Amino acid sequence: MKTKSFISNIFSISLIILFISCSNDESSFNGNPETQQSMVKADAALIALGENTLRDSLSLDLVIPENDYGLSNTEPLLLFPFYKSAEAESKTWLRVPNVQIEKNLKTYYSRSNGLTLVLHAEKFDSSMPYGNNLKFKELNIIAVRPSKIYGLTRNELDVRDYNQMIDYLDLK
Repeated sequence: MKTKSFISNIFSISLIILFISCSNDESSFNGNPETQQSMVKADAALIALGENTLRDSLSLDLVIPENDYGLSNTEPLLLFPFYKSAEAESKTWLRVPNVQIEKNLKTYYSRSNGLTLVLHAEKFDSSMPYGNNLKFKELNIIAVRPSKIYGLTRNELDVRDYNQMIDYLDLK
């Protein structure tokens, strides 16, 4: 009886792993560490990933290129993802996380370790996958040493505002 239960559990776990690994088939990450465009300063980096498509989840392995400032892939950095939607000719940078009630969409991110970032899209009113492609005209990640922004108030730096972050961190 225990053997049957054990085999049933293994089969269930295998199906879950298969589902998770295949659920991201339509997401696409067009950038790779060799083609990422990056600007690195003393305490921050701007990583431009260009056009991408998010369908439910999208895993990004970010790379801080070698630089004269000592900013590296191994130190703990705060990550701030921003995107421009490809749907409209908008010049507005949307931050992640965000909620778009009219599209029944919420986006957020998680981090596993280092500079691996996973973007997620779910239905606004539940934890169900969004199920539609979310096309990014531009996807940029701002990586910052925590000490650079520690203690700042929202009046001094609003980390939800892409342009303010770029100006403050001199990532133009």
